[in-house]
Amino acid sequence: MRVSQRLTAALLVGICGIFGLHAYAGLRFHEQLYTTDVRRDHDLIGRNLAPAVAALWSDRGRERALEFIGSANEREAELQVRWVRGEDGFAEDGSAARLDARDLERLRRGEDVFRIEQATPPDGRVALFVPVVVSGEFVGALEISESLSAQREYMYSRLIRNGVTTLLMVALGGALSWFLGDRLVARPVRLLTEKARRIGEGDFAHPIELSRPDEFSELADALNATASRLETARGRLEAETSARIRAIEQLRHADRLTTVGRLAAGIAHELGTPLNVVAECAKMIEGGEVATAEELRENAQIIHRQAQRMSLIIRQLMDFARSSTSERHRIDLCELARATGVLMKPMLDRARVSLALEPAEQPVWSAVDPGQIQQVLTNLLANAIDVSPRGGEVRVRIESCEGEVGGCRIVVADRGPGIPADVLPQIFDPFFTTKRVGEGTGLGLAVADGIVRDHQGRLEVESGPGGSRFILWLPAS
Repeated sequence: MRVSQRLTAALLVGICGIFGLHAYAGLRFHEQLYTTDVRRDHDLIGRNLAPAVAALWSDRGRERALEFIGSANEREAELQVRWVRGEDGFAEDGSAARLDARDLERLRRGEDVFRIEQATPPDGRVALFVPVVVSGEFVGALEISESLSAQREYMYSRLIRNGVTTLLMVALGGALSWFLGDRLVARPVRLLTEKARRIGEGDFAHPIELSRPDEFSELADALNATASRLETARGRLEAETSARIRAIEQLRHADRLTTVGRLAAGIAHELGTPLNVVAECAKMIEGGEVATAEELRENAQIIHRQAQRMSLIIRQLMDFARSSTSERHRIDLCELARATGVLMKPMLDRARVSLALEPAEQPVWSAVDPGQIQQVLTNLLANAIDVSPRGGEVRVRIESCEGEVGGCRIVVADRGPGIPADVLPQIFDPFFTTKRVGEGTGLGLAVADGIVRDHQGRLEVESGPGGSRFILWLPAS
């Protein structure tokens, strides 16, 4: 239920309660007022009639007094006057009066008795008993009674008037409270709710304008100011995020170029051999040492194969060094590890370290950016080669781990001296390195860790005297 509806309902309940209490109190007051008026009238009649009956009784006897009472009863249309015998409390017609023993005792002492008999309409009556004393002796009482039907009609008419008044006030109050609740509460709340919803959806435009100087207007101004600050903060955050992304990409590209520089020596050696072969074949052709067409064809084929070999090496190096945007798609990590091993072969040969690739029996699929994950593997392999002794071995194992968090992993293990325990917590910090000046930037593992985190994965390390193991966890696809 809305606030305006609750206010309307509360107001209606309050109006009903107030008018109900007012009607009840009014009815009780008028009931008592009516009873008081009736008693006063009866008392006035009794005080005038009782002395006359006593005097007539004393002068002309009992029968004449009773006839006087009968004539008085005939003259009154609303009132009933009866004679009640003092000895037994019965009326002259033999019917029992509305008296008990205590009432008779009070009458004998000269006190009036007022009785209200509430019965089923129209039988209810109100009666006043006035004692009659003749020559100092209590002889009976006058019963002056009146039906309560007039009172009930009067009270019923007041009840109807109060009910109609209450209904009109409830209708008027309900309409007024609904109108005011809608204008003063519901409408501003709807506008504020809509504004809050738009802010939640990222729309900070269209400020609320409430001209009334009340709490809702203050809340609207605060909400508008909040939206303005959020819009400014969003613009600043977008600019900072863009700058951060550009900085991260620059760091990753710089680290890739650093790795390319480390590969250059091995690649130069790798290119030197085919270049020597090409030069020797060209010299033989130029010097006329190739006499037959068959020999010429063989030398041309040798030159062609060596040129293809050099072109492949150079293309792989350029592809790795090229800066590109992140594009993730589903690839087989085993094939990616094989391609990285081919790229690292010159560096492996130069360091005289062998690479043992242990792919899974089935393809291990993951939705990643191949260039970025290859950069991570290249960094891990380059570090493993650096710490491996000549004739050592670096092992790369690709596994599918469906039952574990991560889904799949690549393990790069070396047999170097291991990482000291005091250094281990800092190896992923930017610009932290244990190499000599000029041999490392300290960005390799930091960049690799950032790439893996961007892929919703994680990079772990285990190290001891027998070597180190870097575990690259990636989500399965």
